[in-house]
Amino acid sequence: MTPEARAELILKVQAQEREIARLRSLLDEIHRGAATVPPAPPRYDAAGQVPAICEWSIDDCGTWIGTCGVEWVMNEGTSTPPENGMQFCPRCGKPLVALPAKWDEWGDPIVDDDEGAEEKAS
Repeated sequence: MTPEARAELILKVQAQEREIARLRSLLDEIHRGAATVPPAPPRYDAAGQVPAICEWSIDDCGTWIGTCGVEWVMNEGTSTPPENGMQFCPRCGKPLVALPAKWDEWGDPIVDDDEGAEEKAS
């Protein structure tokens, strides 16, 4: 290993150690109640506005993803967030609206993909 590569590696490790120390300090503050987890940055709709609702859709792995960036997995298989009693997003606190989900015979989500629609149109 060249001296330059070694020095670069040492700098990277030192930066990672500083970040770990910062995160540990933040966790200690949170546990003591002296700090709170910062809110997630707002997501904007196509018109550049922050939506009044958090719209959730399901991906092909069964994870529900909200417009605020939250990712949530339901343990009940083919159930939706409202079917599990969720009315508000746990991340942003806005009213939760779940887009309709379709399930196959094995309980896996069926996700409409634009590529398949384009292939059929060709």
